[in-house]
Amino acid sequence: MLTNAILFWFALLVTAVVNAVLREKVLKPWLEPAIGKWAHQLSVFTAFGLMLALTVLFLSLQRAPYTDADLWRIGFLWCGMTVLFEFAFGRSRGLSWDNLFGMYRFWTGELWSLLVLSMLIMPLLADRILK
Repeated sequence: MLTNAILFWFALLVTAVVNAVLREKVLKPWLEPAIGKWAHQLSVFTAFGLMLALTVLFLSLQRAPYTDADLWRIGFLWCGMTVLFEFAFGRSRGLSWDNLFGMYRFWTGELWSLLVLSMLIMPLLADRILK
């Protein structure tokens, strides 16, 4: 179960990258002249929608049923993997700790932390959608 969830997390990672490219190439040029930097915040919601749809697909393709405890474990696993990846990737690119922690300061308008936290409940939510 957890092995499949770990492997599937890489699909979520690819989805996040595709979402970021769409934000930079489509949303920002289209929306920023009208609403400023809100394209970045909007992309958190598009990422959530895409990831939730993939999670529904992932769970529907699994042959074994998941308990709520399993779904919470998967959510915590995905959340932890995401945070570890973000910090490791950011540090490898030379970003400071302050810049990295800045992505999690929702009180300054950064919504990234909401997406990361949503990963905790995403498997449970996807399971409820399927039922």
